[in-house]
Amino acid sequence: MPKRLGFSVYVSHFNEQKSFLDTISGEDVFVFTSLHMSEEVSATYKNEIMSMCSWLKLRGFKVIGDVSPSSLSTFNVSSLEELQKLLQIDYFRLDDGFSKDDVATLTLDFVFNASTEIAIANQFSEPILMHNFYPRPETGLDREQFQEKNKKLKKQGAKLLAFIPGEYKRGPLYLGLPTLEEHRLLPSYISYLDLVKKEMLDYVFVGDLKLDWKQYQLIQAFENTGKIAIPVHLENEELYNQSFTIRTDSPKQLLRLKESRQYAKAGPTIEPTEAKDRSRGTITMDNKRYLRYSGEIQITKADFEKDDRVNVVGHIDAPYLPLLDIIENGDIITLIPSEDIG
Repeated sequence: MPKRLGFSVYVSHFNEQKSFLDTISGEDVFVFTSLHMSEEVSATYKNEIMSMCSWLKLRGFKVIGDVSPSSLSTFNVSSLEELQKLLQIDYFRLDDGFSKDDVATLTLDFVFNASTEIAIANQFSEPILMHNFYPRPETGLDREQFQEKNKKLKKQGAKLLAFIPGEYKRGPLYLGLPTLEEHRLLPSYISYLDLVKKEMLDYVFVGDLKLDWKQYQLIQAFENTGKIAIPVHLENEELYNQSFTIRTDSPKQLLRLKESRQYAKAGPTIEPTEAKDRSRGTITMDNKRYLRYSGEIQITKADFEKDDRVNVVGHIDAPYLPLLDIIENGDIITLIPSEDIG
């Protein structure tokens, strides 16, 4: 089963992308490439695409090729079967221009366009549908329409794919390549968690050229452990890299860390410190004035007034505050130094 995180590759930037791809080769990873992007086409385009696909297949990547009817003439073939053999494509993603009849007689594996090819996809059991990415700001999907469409598709047993932006942007606009508009300016890690946890997507692709390596490591840590790392600033450094379970009865406005009181019992008495207002994303620890609650750590999801029974011990790094909308009761989190992310 391919890993949930996939990548887009572009023949015009492939030399830039190779070094990153080399580090994850052999890991059964999806890559997506367009075989009909007009700005990519050059006199050497065909040979460059063949070379790129050969390089990817030799390293174990599973290639999804985005095709339109014009792709056949570009590669001087008469059918998708010929194109598959030429480029060793694992899946074709069909763009506009293919009909139900075109697909019905083929034995190839397909990924369908979640915006335009739903009727064709309905011919298949458990079809795979991929959303578009949107280079122009303000044109990405809003969450409601995304959820509405996905709900219908999942009822049909579909597997769903979408895009998140990367830190190394692709032109000509260099403004990110997300499916959801609200992801355009977010760290890739947050966008990824949003799609796999909150929206329950099967696969997520980076639309841009590359991820920042630290963002990639955060995603991989989640995939390997199931724990959500939260970059934070803490006054008590002993809490760094500690893992905590979010209590299943945490209210909507804050996260209660299940193991925190037991953790505090092993240390000194929690003396009161200067009371401070608690804005969204503040990390607090109850002091001895809260009696048996002393030592309990909480993370606020809303603004609270100061309380002399509650010490402020840190806060979530500002770019990662949207994690508060993704973390659910029962999740396991790890508090990591924000300096480690940069």
